[in-house]
Amino acid sequence: MHIMIIKKCSKNKIKNLMDIEDITKEQFEKATNNHPPNWLIKFYWKYFSTDTVSTDKWVSKALFINLIILFWLGFFATIFHSARMLIGIPTFIYGGLLVLLCIPSFIAFKMNQLRIKKIAKELGISIEDYNLLVLLYG
Repeated sequence: MHIMIIKKCSKNKIKNLMDIEDITKEQFEKATNNHPPNWLIKFYWKYFSTDTVSTDKWVSKALFINLIILFWLGFFATIFHSARMLIGIPTFIYGGLLVLLCIPSFIAFKMNQLRIKKIAKELGISIEDYNLLVLLYG
């Protein structure tokens, strides 16, 4: 296990790996269980991360398709000088969906960063060491 981790890390991080070996898997799991992810982090991790299971990808695909359709509707309505309502409705829906997607996504990202900092602080290690522990015990 250590050989695989060392291959993934740079030479500077090999020293860190030796320093954090005294943290057991049980200590690491206890610290992560003390700071569990909230519902927003779980939601974005489940439906919008790169580790999304293929059965859950329908949410992000459906949202992406709706955003593409709304963009092109507003685009062509603008090009062909359609009525203001025909331009406004897809544009406002598109903007609303983007806001509803981007702002909570940013909040979930920041909340997860704070969670990781709390776990690292509880273990007395840096964020880089935390990432090594995730590779080691994850």
